[in-house]
Formats: sequence, structure tokens, C-alpha cells
Amino acid sequence: GQGALQVERLPAAALRRDEGLLRDVVGLLVSAHYQTRPSDLRRLLDDPGLSLWVARHGRDLCGVVLGAVEGGFDDAIAALVLAGRRRPHGHLLAQSLAVHAGFDQALSQRTLRVVRIAVHPAQQRRGIGRRLLAAARAWAVSERLDGLGCAFGSASDLLAFWTAQGLEPVRLGLRIDPASAAHALMLLDGLSAGGRSLATAAVSRFRRDLPWSLGDEFSDLPPELAIALLRGRDCVDLALDTADLTGLARIAAGARQPATATPVIWRWLVRALSDGAAGLEPLVARYLQHWPMRRVCETYGIAGGAALDQQLRGRLADAENASRPNG
Repeated sequence: GQGALQVERLPAAALRRDEGLLRDVVGLLVSAHYQTRPSDLRRLLDDPGLSLWVARHGRDLCGVVLGAVEGGFDDAIAALVLAGRRRPHGHLLAQSLAVHAGFDQALSQRTLRVVRIAVHPAQQRRGIGRRLLAAARAWAVSERLDGLGCAFGSASDLLAFWTAQGLEPVRLGLRIDPASAAHALMLLDGLSAGGRSLATAAVSRFRRDLPWSLGDEFSDLPPELAIALLRGRDCVDLALDTADLTGLARIAAGARQPATATPVIWRWLVRALSDGAAGLEPLVARYLQHWPMRRVCETYGIAGGAALDQQLRGRLADAENASRPNG
């Protein structure tokens, strides 16, 4: 009952003038982010590219978003970045999408990247983070920016939060970040026509390539996260023909060994996940990420290879029954 929630954008100068507010902002960011260092806060006050949004009940600070405008490079700098000769500091999303994912236009476009978001622990789950992001998005649109993005240590709950705000995954970093012990996940939402075109293409390509990557560079990704990331994939490239369906039916009936049809099982599994099938973590670990059978069984409390095969048969039989026309 502290009155209505006020959300506003603050220039850095306002923080320089208000020592108490500065202390509150710093405290909130440090409590929420293991990586916030004092040097980040000096940058906050000096960097014209950074913006700060705060949510307050009266004088009490309950949430903060820190955003940085990235990209906007001219053709000459963009060419140097793509040639590997320049790495301008602080343009994480723009450079990652251009250099590692082949979306050169990310360098010339301007994107607001949410660098930090923090809500006071006592005020969480009340929509404050959502309100702050809506304010940041509205500002980005008013400034004619092309996109709204973020990058964080990948985790299923964070992915759910960001996708609920309209951002979609466009890239997973290859290295595991020591601080979060996870791959960095980058998400993007287009705001301009060009930004929407980039985001749509990047999301689509990320989902298209992910099933292959799960067997290699992302074999250590938590299977539940892999499942969340594959939802909604366009599986036009993974059709199942009549012979495939017959093979899957025979596996379901116990007349054929799964090991004789792993490519078909692989395609069926990706298609099932793209349609939102749940509870397939052990099969994802085994067939998409190629975990050793023993690790799958230990992780998911399965009695052994035969029991995992039985799980597969059950899921295939369920899918077959669901796809059969009634009557």
C-alpha cells in the first residue's frame, strides 16, 4: 500500500545528483547480479549510450533496468568487424549475430540491449520487471531503434520470462560462462521493419540449426532447456515418409529394435518437440545429445537401456494413437 508504481527513465546526471538513489540502484544491481562490479557503475554514470529505468513506490526503489544501445556502425567499421580486425567494446549482440551467425545487418541496425534487470526480492512476481521492460521498449520505439535484445546465462525460468515479453532466442554462445556455469543465450525482438526482418530470420535459423548442434557443441545443455528452445521449430526439412512411419510403428509394437532406426527416431523426436511435446528429457539426452546410456539412466532414474527403450515405445505408441483418425 505504498501508492502507485512509478516507472521512469533517468539520465545518468540524475544519479550523479542524488547520492541516495545512486546507492539504492547500486545495491539492487549488486544483490541481483553476481557480475556487477564497481567499474560497471562508473560506466553507468559516464557512458552516454547507457540508459536507466527505475520503478519506485514513493521514494522506495523496487526495480531497475539498465540498457545499452548497440550497433549503428557505418559500412567501413562493419567491414573491419566482419573481417575480424575490429572488436568494438560493448556491442555484444550486434557483433555476435554478425560475426558468428552471419547476420551482417545486425552491425548497422541499432538495438537496445538490456544489460541488467533487477527487482527487489520482496517485490518479485508482481509484474514490476514486465513494467520496466515495457517502458524501455516504448523508449526504444520512440528513438526509432531497430530491436530490443538481451543476453544471459541460459536457464529455463529466464527463457520463459523473456519469451513472455516477446523476445525470441537467436543464438547460444559456444563457451560456458564461468560466472553462470551456462551457455550465454541471446534473445531479440524486432521493433522496426528491418529489425523485425532480422529477428524473424535469426530466430528461424537458430531453431533450424539447433537439433544438429545438440549432438555436438551443445550436448551439455540441460535437456529441458533444449526442449524449450526447440518449441515452434518449422520441421519442413524433417518430413517422415510412409516407410519412416511404418518403422516407428514397428518399434512401438516391439517388433523392431530402436538402434536400427536412430535417424528416424531423431527426426520424429525433433518434430514432437517442435509441437510442444513434454516429458521427453531422457530421449532428448539419448537421441539428440548422444549422452552415454549410463548417464541418461543415472540422471533420470531409469533402470537401464531396456527401460529407456520401453519409454520410447510408449511415447511412439501414444503419438501413433493420437494421430489416428477417430472412428
